[in-house]
Amino acid sequence: MNHAAFLSHAELARWEMTAENGFLSSMVRIGGAYVVTGNAVRYRQEIKPLFRQFEIDTRVIRINERDIWISHNFRHSQQQQQQDRGGKNLR
Repeated sequence: MNHAAFLSHAELARWEMTAENGFLSSMVRIGGAYVVTGNAVRYRQEIKPLFRQFEIDTRVIRINERDIWISHNFRHSQQQQQQDRGGKNLR
């Protein structure tokens, strides 16, 4: 998966989180949208081979009157299995 694909998947994860939290209808009603004004990406490990299953953990870090800070953590199945066993993250 290339670098641009990570950002596309992060966008989809934001909208999925919005729908799961019941906030999507409010955003549609007021015409709201996510506008990414900045991002910091740390590529720790490649997700390969192509079409390998992975999960995205999406969390709201902070909210103020104007902004929402959201964190995405991409994990493929090997990382998840290792964490479930109490191991360290692959870095």
